[in-house]
Amino acid sequence: MDLRTGVPEEDRVAEGEQWGPVRTVRAAAIVALLQGANTAQPGAVACLRLAGARMSGHLNLAGAQIAHALWLEDCWFEEDVDLSGASTQSIAIVGSRVPGVEAGLIRIEGRLDLRRSRLESGSASPFHRRVTALSLINAHVSGAVNLNGAEITAPEEWAVSAGGLVAEGGFYCQDGFVAHGELRFMGAQLPGGLHMRGALLERPSRRGVALALDNAVASTLDFSDGFTANGIVRLRGTRISDDLTFEGAVLNGPPDGRGPSLVALRMQTVDFDFTLARPPSGTVDLRGAQVSYLHDSDHSWPDVVELDGFVYGSIKVDEAGERREAVGRRDSVARRVAWIRRDPGYSPIPMSSWRAGTGRPATTTTPAAYSSPNSAIGVKLCPRARVGGGTCST
Repeated sequence: MDLRTGVPEEDRVAEGEQWGPVRTVRAAAIVALLQGANTAQPGAVACLRLAGARMSGHLNLAGAQIAHALWLEDCWFEEDVDLSGASTQSIAIVGSRVPGVEAGLIRIEGRLDLRRSRLESGSASPFHRRVTALSLINAHVSGAVNLNGAEITAPEEWAVSAGGLVAEGGFYCQDGFVAHGELRFMGAQLPGGLHMRGALLERPSRRGVALALDNAVASTLDFSDGFTANGIVRLRGTRISDDLTFEGAVLNGPPDGRGPSLVALRMQTVDFDFTLARPPSGTVDLRGAQVSYLHDSDHSWPDVVELDGFVYGSIKVDEAGERREAVGRRDSVARRVAWIRRDPGYSPIPMSSWRAGTGRPATTTTPAAYSSPNSAIGVKLCPRARVGGGTCST
């Protein structure tokens, strides 16, 4: 059913509260239809479609077993949507205004499509008692979660709470996506990746965190092409099987300027592209992180970089739009030493203080810089930083 008039001025979802009774649909009627009040014709694919409606009442499908797909487009919701614990087919709430979606523990055999919708913070989620605009705690989606072009609003609270989420088809926040509040993917499994090219994250939680992916597992994390975080990006213990890219990103850190821009303690990835649009405003913490290939440029590093225990295999630098191996360049040694000096714990040890023939310093209380026959420079933050045989080398 399509209740839109076709006149743009009359179909603006932001003004849906003014739509009259002709365009008003009771949420209870939608619930009844989805739970079998209208039987599908044999051989037909059951799907409830509604566009341009003002939804009155509470759309409560908590714990429901839904055999039909649901497609709601350009709708204005009076109250929040509760899908917690439901088992359903694909759900689409596209281009709509919704005062909160609670979908913790949901099981979706298909996709969750929230493109171009405006989700606003509602009441506190029953799963964690925090105000959240979109809750996907321990949800399982066999397809993709699509928030492209959406705006999620929960200033200084949790815009998205998706701890324990499994999104097999990936999680997409692109094409003008904006979040006011923290995005939380603690322990999430994202085999299809998290894609946030050009996304804007602002008005972070009270702790200053814009994005938290602690202990999450993903195939790829894409924070490129103008991705902007006005808050801390936290990747503690995050494991990425392929690419982690911040190419062209802006990392501003917390609004008060008192915290780091990126925290990636013990993060693991194959390819780490850190060619930012400009240097981060806050510190970058890579302690204990492990990457196979590191890409950086003159815009990559702030004044302070925490590197204790950081392990990498090789480095490529960005020059005139091309990426080249750092090894063999005349200025490679100087550039890497300058980079390592940004670590507050850096203190060089004279070569004479090293134990002859051991490859180890005479003391293990301070970091050391030394020449490596197999690389332009090797750096060892003793006794903590190690690569293979005990060097962090380019």
